[in-house]
Amino acid sequence: MLTIEKIQIYQILARFIKVLHDYVTIWNHSVNLYHHNEYPIPNDIIICKT
Repeated sequence: MLTIEKIQIYQILARFIKVLHDYVTIWNHSVNLYHHNEYPIPNDIIICKT
């Protein structure tokens, strides 16, 4: 009985860690995209102004 409870707790923890990992990966990806797109935008503005 105790082992089954432990297994269930580990499964819940593993699922939580996986969701957390996925969220962090998506967040990092969007931050990287934002930083990557941050630099070309001012160049476009400069080109439009001149």
